[in-house]
Amino acid sequence: MERSEGNDGDIYSTATDKRWRSVGGIPRSPFGDDCEWTRNKIVWGRVCKICSGLVILSKYFETVIENSDVKLSSNLITGELFALLNEKNLEITQSPISAKNLSKLINLIKDGTISGKIAKTVFEMMAEGDKNPIDIVKEKGLKQQSDPKELEKLIEKVINENQDKVKEYKSGKEKLFGFFVGQAMKVSGGKANPQLVNEILKKKLK
Repeated sequence: MERSEGNDGDIYSTATDKRWRSVGGIPRSPFGDDCEWTRNKIVWGRVCKICSGLVILSKYFETVIENSDVKLSSNLITGELFALLNEKNLEITQSPISAKNLSKLINLIKDGTISGKIAKTVFEMMAEGDKNPIDIVKEKGLKQQSDPKELEKLIEKVINENQDKVKEYKSGKEKLFGFFVGQAMKVSGGKANPQLVNEILKKKLK
């Protein structure tokens, strides 16, 4: 693939095939000169811009998933990252978070170092200047609490302070389970491992 720059500064990916060679800074249409898209230079220019954006986005995504979970990567890119770019009116090439650092954030979620909730906080900090998420977690003390013994102490405290809710739960109000999870997360400052909290609570509330 060759790369040619249009008059407006947009980068277009153009194939070496003669059909695609640039004319006036815009890649020639492979559909022929009689095609409606080709005749309308403005429309064809926009088509090229969209295609170029998709190519660049694809490369960004490929860099992220090279060393990270595909599903988590897809969710974070189409969710938080796209929302950030839209809010700041930026193209993917102007992303304040590099693909490599986003990959590191995803790995921190995947290995349980941080929870999804904490990840959102870290993401916001990363957006301030493409900061390394590993450094942010260390500096801010955001590492997820995953020590079963420590979590048991925390959960026992929540249970002891809410005996009325415990009685209601055991009498059949199972929806209150979410209340206990919420209280445990609140006491831990959002750092408790949600999966472990759920497992321990189920045992304690039997």
